[in-house]
Amino acid sequence: MSDVGGGPPSVSNINVTLDDYADRPVPATTSGNLGVPFITGAYRPTNSMGTADLFPGTAPAAPYNYTLSAFNGDNPNGTWNLYIIDDANVDSGSISGGWTLTFDVRPPAPTAGQILISEFRTRGVGTAPPGSDGSADEFIEIYNNTDQNITIIDALPGADPTSPTGAGWRFAGAQGAAETTFFVLPQTLSTAGPLAIPPRGHFLISTQPTTPSPAGNTYSLATYPTGTGISASGQANVSVNPAAATLGFLPDDVGLAVFATANPLTANRLDSVGYSSVTHVDYKEGAGLSPAGGITTAGQHSWVRRVGANRRPVDSNNNSADFVLVEPNGAVINGLAATLGAPGPERAPTASVYTSSSAPIGHNSDFAISIIDPLQAAAAAPNRVRDFTPVTNGATGTLKLRRRFTNNTGLPVVALRYRIVDITTLTGGTFPPGVADLRVLDSPSQVINLTDTSTVNGQALTLQTPPAQSNGGGLNSSLAEGVITTIAPLANGASTVVEFNLGVQQPGQFRFYIVVEALTVPPQ
Repeated sequence: MSDVGGGPPSVSNINVTLDDYADRPVPATTSGNLGVPFITGAYRPTNSMGTADLFPGTAPAAPYNYTLSAFNGDNPNGTWNLYIIDDANVDSGSISGGWTLTFDVRPPAPTAGQILISEFRTRGVGTAPPGSDGSADEFIEIYNNTDQNITIIDALPGADPTSPTGAGWRFAGAQGAAETTFFVLPQTLSTAGPLAIPPRGHFLISTQPTTPSPAGNTYSLATYPTGTGISASGQANVSVNPAAATLGFLPDDVGLAVFATANPLTANRLDSVGYSSVTHVDYKEGAGLSPAGGITTAGQHSWVRRVGANRRPVDSNNNSADFVLVEPNGAVINGLAATLGAPGPERAPTASVYTSSSAPIGHNSDFAISIIDPLQAAAAAPNRVRDFTPVTNGATGTLKLRRRFTNNTGLPVVALRYRIVDITTLTGGTFPPGVADLRVLDSPSQVINLTDTSTVNGQALTLQTPPAQSNGGGLNSSLAEGVITTIAPLANGASTVVEFNLGVQQPGQFRFYIVVEALTVPPQ
């Protein structure tokens, strides 16, 4: 650092930590932070005058960089020396308590494909329909598509949190060829240090105007469950207060991009999705979504990223192939056939240890899935039962799929649910002949008889709301197994039996796939 700390006032007996990721630079009389008290704390090294400095011949040769990141890639072994020069008259000072050097290995910045936009919407219904038009009932959900923590820090070392754009990740919206809105998710979001999104976990941003206009024109999914008695409110991670409470943060015809920097640098773009009217290459992938003008009709709909056969999100870099529009009626919206289903905004833990604000994350590979009766085929009772008794949202009866899930996470599970990631169901109000129209229903707790005359206890599953799903659940709907809690966790190695109860509106060939979402206690 250079040309900092000049008085008045003079300072003494303070301990200073220099860190490229500190939220403030060292105070200096020559910079804009004159008058900021120079006290014990962490500061970002800086050159307040911006001019080059000269050191005696014993120091390494110039040029010099004022950021600690200048040492990135250097071998940390060996002897480190600290060089200080007083290049002004009268000034004086000393380091009376010595100095130490701590090597802090920062995680590498994520690259494209490691962070994905997994679900979003630019309009909902608000909390007081029909008066609220839903224009500010928005959210963006991102997903850690890796098996390691990803830390929310600016990809540019030494990025200035106090600059106009700040330091962190940029979430930006474009219309046509130009960016029209953005906010920066700050790397100083957590006072305990940069926040990490867990492996296969999510992070949620919602639009929540301080003063909704009209009344109720705000986020309507705050009570969607994401863990043990918590909600999907974006306030758990971050909420955006739009400049125009009547419009929200995201325009209907948006192109949405996430950057690993506070500035929109193409090289650091992590992911994007946008409508076909967007022409800026950083704000959509492929031809884009339809309709070109976006979804302008109020409703509990959402764009959801498809999940592949490997139970991982599909990322073909083609938005129209990777995303599907879901809504509880499976209707036609703005000329587009939506699939019957529901929004399911998910968030990440807000602490490094288990708290009530933690949320389930994908654990599909950590659960062994098997039929409940090994003496029968998977398509035979009691593993699979076709009941022709008509029920609500099952005009031709029900199809019951029973499975055993064994916890192999290595830790107790305190919350467990199942998300539907593929299902044949109503789309655009119709369904092709010969293909089943299935609806996801609640299932009761029950005793199930097996071939060897033994029994197993099937646990109840409940369709999670909001939104209300009067036509039954569908794509992206979630079923909670409420018997598993912090008080009654599912131990590592233990198993649970559940029944997926599907209403059959129309018989035919079918697909039905789920992923397991579980919350574990942290290792001790």
